[in-house]
Amino acid sequence: MYGMVNQAAKKMVIEKLGEQTWTKIADKLKLDPNADFDVFEQYDDKVTLETVLTISEVSGISAENILIDFGKYWVEYAQKSEYSEILKTFGTNARVLLKSLDKLHERLQLSLTNLNAPSFEVVDESDSTLIINYYSERDLPLESFVTGLFLGIFDMHKEKGNVKQIDTLGEAKATFLVEFL
Repeated sequence: MYGMVNQAAKKMVIEKLGEQTWTKIADKLKLDPNADFDVFEQYDDKVTLETVLTISEVSGISAENILIDFGKYWVEYAQKSEYSEILKTFGTNARVLLKSLDKLHERLQLSLTNLNAPSFEVVDESDSTLIINYYSERDLPLESFVTGLFLGIFDMHKEKGNVKQIDTLGEAKATFLVEFL
């Protein structure tokens, strides 16, 4: 994963759990707590997974909840970055953005050439729901992160919604029921 993901995880911990907690996490990971991740460098996925597991261990918060919180935080982080305009371009509301995630990732690949982006396919839609298949080549258990991302998209647009992982459809890694309230 690009370092921007790991950098966002560091910032989330510092903002929500404090500098001392990040220092403990960095020590366990054998990282300099004052150093930043290079946002455009590719890091092995294991670095991200170890970071999440260590955040969970040190904070006492389940890895699942860390990933959900991180997914929501990721959307906030992206809104404050140079990618905020891309988010706005691909979604004037939560429904439009959720349906445009693949196009958004295609656009990001223009500047992040080695991006190994997931794919999202809307397989069913009604006035109040979307059913979305999530595909990824990564071996990481990121389904809870996706749940958080979807919830973060609702927050970004100041909309209400629920996200629930349901029985997987087809060859997807996971399937989500997204409800618009």
